[in-house]
Amino acid sequence: MKKGCVVGMGAIGPVHAAGLEPRGSLYGICDNQAQRLAGFQPENEKLRRYADLRGVLEDPLAEVVHICT
Repeated sequence: MKKGCVVGMGAIGPVHAAGLEPRGSLYGICDNQAQRLAGFQPENEKLRRYADLRGVLEDPLAEVVHICT
């Protein structure tokens, strides 16, 4: 199961996050607006949150990146 990150949690990002299952798992989300990061509450409490794309790309555990900006 691939670990996926979604970049951009505006209108379409949460749809991509929900669509990662069952072939993958939501590993992290990224947005430069703190309220969007805080407002997204999935079932996974260990979800990684990134304030910029660089953090996602430097994380060796992130295997799939959805760019939704």
